[in-house]
Amino acid sequence: MINGKKVISFCVTRIQDSFTKDIVEQLHKQLKARGVILNVYATSSNLYWDNDTEKGEGAVYDLVDMNKTDLLIVFSEKIDTKFYAERVISRAKKAGVPVIVLGDKTQGCANVRFDYCEGFRNVVRHVLGHHGVKDVHLMGGVKDNPFSQERVDVFFEVMREFGLPADGVEKYGTIQLDSGLMFSEVKYENLRISGGYAYNWVFARNWLLAASLSVSLDYNNSFGDLLQDGQQRIRDFSFTNITFNGTGRLGIVWNNTRWFAGMSAIIHKYHYQKSQFSTNSHFGSLNFYVGLNFKRKR
Repeated sequence: MINGKKVISFCVTRIQDSFTKDIVEQLHKQLKARGVILNVYATSSNLYWDNDTEKGEGAVYDLVDMNKTDLLIVFSEKIDTKFYAERVISRAKKAGVPVIVLGDKTQGCANVRFDYCEGFRNVVRHVLGHHGVKDVHLMGGVKDNPFSQERVDVFFEVMREFGLPADGVEKYGTIQLDSGLMFSEVKYENLRISGGYAYNWVFARNWLLAASLSVSLDYNNSFGDLLQDGQQRIRDFSFTNITFNGTGRLGIVWNNTRWFAGMSAIIHKYHYQKSQFSTNSHFGSLNFYVGLNFKRKR
């Protein structure tokens, strides 16, 4: 309580998102009319990667003063790394502050769940009933995810209502797209020192075979920016890494000084390793060509 007014502390992520912004504005409007103070503790990311930058952001929840907070609201569904939500909830419980959790189910708290199922049920009924679709496949999202499973169960339920088979028609994705990867601008910088060996061999009249292999030491820097309200630029992620990479080339050509033809192949290998994730990428190109020499000097 501050100056005789009750205080509600609200912990949330991605304050710049329109959905989050609307909730905060409506909550503030309703509480202000009742003489209640709303303190908002927010981050610009959704705390998905839990890297050094996001650990700094997540520490904002440590600023909640439980001695002055009468009620804590945690929008846990929007906090991807649950440790941050659990930590502030634990502090509130120790201080005897009641907690409301939005989206997730947390023991010892008042939980507010969103009825996504009913909206999805109405969508499936509309597709089957209004449009008369009979051959339906469901993209169920991430397998074993509770939100995905709820939608799968609702889908099967409505399929049975319309007398349609509900076996083996669901599909699952394996990657959850982090909303923090949606940027207004992404930049990639690369500095490279490379060396290798190349060999040319004239193995027959008018024929040339060439091959090379090179390795490189690369400095990579990637970062993405978000634009908030079309003006303020927010650095949403930044990765720096030093890696060893390789490139192989192979080509063969026939040339009789009038006509020439040949093929070439280039293969690249890139490796990226960080505590949050790692990736190995291989890609290449295969080219075929034929040509005519003209204006030859005699």
